[in-house]
Amino acid sequence: MAPTRGASAVEWVIITAIIAGVALGLATLIKTLVEQKQVDIQNSLNGDSART
Repeated sequence: MAPTRGASAVEWVIITAIIAGVALGLATLIKTLVEQKQVDIQNSLNGDSART
């Protein structure tokens, strides 16, 4: 059985890019959800019942 080797530099770049892409996607999703909730809260505080 041959000794196992770690990931190559190219593999690490690909893995890092995938992780960064997922993190960026999650950050964008969370930011959008927080902004939508902020609008909902502002509308409820202003007494605007048009948007639910």
